[in-house]
Amino acid sequence: MDKALDFLQKIHKAVLASAGKDFCDLMDLTQKTATVLGLPPQVVTPLLAKTFAANLQLRDKKNLLSIPQGRERINSFSQI
Repeated sequence: MDKALDFLQKIHKAVLASAGKDFCDLMDLTQKTATVLGLPPQVVTPLLAKTFAANLQLRDKKNLLSIPQGRERINSFSQI
């Protein structure tokens, strides 16, 4: 589970780095991010682009795994 969470953070960091301050084309961003992550060109699809775009909505949050103050970490789906 920790490896999966770490990979999600790695993806988030790569998307933000690829986007910079401004980006023009979502598919271009997806290509750049896939390259940074070492993914093959075949995975650059509109679905992956939408997935990466979701990270841009959290652009101000550098660490996806940080716990907001006053909240404890969720350790299982049964706590959701």
